[in-house]
Amino acid sequence: MISKLGKIFLLIPIFLNGSCGVLIGNVKPVTERSDDYIVMDLNKTKKDWSRLPPSTDETDADQGSSSDVAYQSSKTASIISLSTACRENQEYSHRELKKFRELLLLGVSDLKIESESNDPIEKKETLRSVVTGTMEGRQVKISSVVVKAIPCVYDFMYIAKPENFSLEEEVFSTFLASFRIH
Repeated sequence: MISKLGKIFLLIPIFLNGSCGVLIGNVKPVTERSDDYIVMDLNKTKKDWSRLPPSTDETDADQGSSSDVAYQSSKTASIISLSTACRENQEYSHRELKKFRELLLLGVSDLKIESESNDPIEKKETLRSVVTGTMEGRQVKISSVVVKAIPCVYDFMYIAKPENFSLEEEVFSTFLASFRIH
């Protein structure tokens, strides 16, 4: 059974439109995902984490806006996800990474950025952020990591209640550390 936080999380793709699919101007949305990566299967490696089903909304699926993979903790109802979106012949500047983060967080109000860094992953440019805010009337704390690997952008998210954030932050770090691009 999906928790309330899980249901809220499944609504996020409606706002994202493939995270990097909504670009400035009159640009065709991203419809391709990357399958050129590996990441650990939390369902198999962490007993308290189960894989969430993919979005069943055909509009989301057509626009490529549901997560590639998402997991939920049975202990805290926290969510860890990875979404990818690719676009050929598209250069992504650092400024655009901030735009992608803004798109990831569209459903969050009262947004406060607690930290921001650019530690590379797989020698790729990243934007790591920890933010707090409100989603669907509930306080949340989110760690997001946007990885630029042209022609794709990889969006990692860890969403938790603020009081539970530190309890499973290490699981997110392990998930992120397992990421490899082929």
